[in-house]
Amino acid sequence: MADTVLIVDDDEAVLTMLYKVIRSNGIEADTVASGEEALERTAQRTYDLILLDVNLMGMDGFQVVQTLRQRGVRTPIIIVSGRKEDYDTLYGLDIGADDYERELSEFAAYYKEKEYEYEQLMMYYVYRYFLNAVNDSEILLKAKIGVIGYLILKHLDMQCWLENGKTLTFTQQVDLAHLYSRQFEHSYTNFEVYNGYFKTKRRYAWGRLMEYLGTGCPDTQ
Repeated sequence: MADTVLIVDDDEAVLTMLYKVIRSNGIEADTVASGEEALERTAQRTYDLILLDVNLMGMDGFQVVQTLRQRGVRTPIIIVSGRKEDYDTLYGLDIGADDYERELSEFAAYYKEKEYEYEQLMMYYVYRYFLNAVNDSEILLKAKIGVIGYLILKHLDMQCWLENGKTLTFTQQVDLAHLYSRQFEHSYTNFEVYNGYFKTKRRYAWGRLMEYLGTGCPDTQ
């Protein structure tokens, strides 16, 4: 299990959620919002794991990985992206980022016998949001909220599984679901902010969400 994790993302809400999830599992974590800050922080201390967004403002994730490897930093790096082309870019640069797709496949195999739990989760979101859309005109938005909630929780489950030596208990899943619910569903401010994101940001375009359902990993651009 990783003892210290560095989270690199320029989305404050994402940083906050990942930090809370990791800390809730008793793991020390630091957060930075840029590639430049990530390089400064890794020069000051050693981490057991780095969670790195690809599409950062300024120095992007590819440049961060390349610079770290050139400096001789061999800390495992998880590139947080659901896009195959991002991995193709990494392979082409030969900069040694860890293959997150492999972890996705391992988690899918680990959880294969209980995949029905995620099917039930999706059904919950269908009933919770999409069917409730008859009360307003935001049908597509409600459908997006359901898909995104499913993807985020599955992604958080996999991250917890990785941090706990590739094991995941039902109690841990429930705790993650409660954390997400508090931070999103039961926080009016967060809910309104993310509704704005879902309507306007390219990462939440409907076609991309369908792609992410296939990979099981939300993009972070």
